[in-house]
Order: sequence, then C-alpha cells, then structure tokens
Amino acid sequence: MTCLRGTDWPNKTRNLRITTADGESLGAWFVLSDPFYHSLPAIPSQPTDHIPAALKIYPQFSSSTGTPPPRVYTGTPTEAGLARDARAAWNWLIANGATADQILIVGHSLGTGASALLTAKLSDEGITARGVVLLSPFSSLSKVLETCKILGVVPLLRPLAMIP
Repeated sequence: MTCLRGTDWPNKTRNLRITTADGESLGAWFVLSDPFYHSLPAIPSQPTDHIPAALKIYPQFSSSTGTPPPRVYTGTPTEAGLARDARAAWNWLIANGATADQILIVGHSLGTGASALLTAKLSDEGITARGVVLLSPFSSLSKVLETCKILGVVPLLRPLAMIP
C-alpha cells in the first residue's frame, strides 16, 4: 500500500448516529486508527465493514469542542445531558465489540469535563477503562466561555444568544 498523507486517507472515517438514553440523536465520527488503516490490504470501500476488527485493536472514546455539543441546538445543555451523551458513545463502543479495559477515554478542552464525568460514573459502577487522557483541560468554566469558539470563529455562547 502506498504511504498516504493525512488528507489522502479515503474511507478512514464513518459518520454515525448514536441514540442517547433520553432519545437524543447524536452525530459522531468513527475514525479508523492510523496503524489499523495502514494494516489493511487495500483502501476500504466501507469503513463500517472494519469497525468490529478496529475496535478489538484500537478502541477509543474522544470528547472535544471542535463542534458544539448536540444539545446546544436541540435543547438546554446540562451536566446530566453531557453525561448521557458521553455514556451513549461509551455504550456504542461496547455494543460494537470493544471491552472496557481496551477503551482509552480522551477529552480535549471542554470535552475534558465530559470525559472526566464519564470516567467517574464508570468508576462508581466498578468499570475501569484502559485509561483517561485530558488534553488542554480548562481551569474555569467562565474562561472557557470567554475564549472557546465554534470552528475557531463563532464565540461558544453566540448560538445561545439567538434563543429568546
């Protein structure tokens, strides 16, 4: 297989819909890990076909602020709602073949809160993930609200200001 650059990796990502316990539908991405993708004999025609095998080798939950949380547009964001969203993603990984001891929970920026909350709730249930990685965690929520921007442009709270 020819070595591909990061932007030349066709069919490495699959868009998913994950349903939460309270009936919300979350948009998510499943991304085949680099080592797994490059181990395939050819570029996959459907990433979905490789999800079970990929999960057995490189499962990971990731929470980020690259896009606004789904509940920003569909309701009022709450800690409980974000916890349900994170748990729905965890449950999706488990339902698709991953085991708790294989899953690395990764949170970035505002997503570190959801990742830490998921980890705490799992711990309360006696479930241990492979590990937790918090990248650029926030030091205060007010600072996040002042500095975070959707897609690097729109201030995080701007969409909420349009709601009467």
